[in-house]
Amino acid sequence: MYLTKSYDFHRRDFRGDLKCEHCGDEELSVTCYDDSNFHQRVIPGKECKSCKQSTTDAPGKVPVASGPRDPDHVVK
Repeated sequence: MYLTKSYDFHRRDFRGDLKCEHCGDEELSVTCYDDSNFHQRVIPGKECKSCKQSTTDAPGKVPVASGPRDPDHVVK
């Protein structure tokens, strides 16, 4: 899965739309957290509800990475 759109930010919490790079299925308005761990590990490790695959399941496939709006050490 990768992040296609982020919105409704409140401090580090936000809603996001995710898309599967395997089958193209989308999950809309998913609760997310804006830090490096979430962007680099949680989103790519999320399993698609349709095809049951994640970004980390595809060997050699480069995940589409997103990143936080602010550095992790910034407290909001």
